[in-house]
Amino acid sequence: MNLSRFETEDGVELVINEAGESFATIRGYARLSGKSASTISRRSKLVASGAVLNSEIDTGYGVKVVALLTEDIIADWIVKDNPTLARAMLKAGIR
Repeated sequence: MNLSRFETEDGVELVINEAGESFATIRGYARLSGKSASTISRRSKLVASGAVLNSEIDTGYGVKVVALLTEDIIADWIVKDNPTLARAMLKAGIR
């Protein structure tokens, strides 16, 4: 899978594949949601297979295998974790 990694100044890591699908790293989602990365990591181990993908990406510190949260799991979780951001994302039409 060909992935492009993006990181904002405040540490939100997002990954987009060649088909335009978006993913968040656990660290990136933690920054979006306001939850700790350890909480998101534990939660990600409890979800159904396919909701979290392990993939090699260039992290800026070398190529590493990271867990990527899919758009579906982000949409399910962000509404509860950060409703203000979820509303803003919906209004902006962000996928």
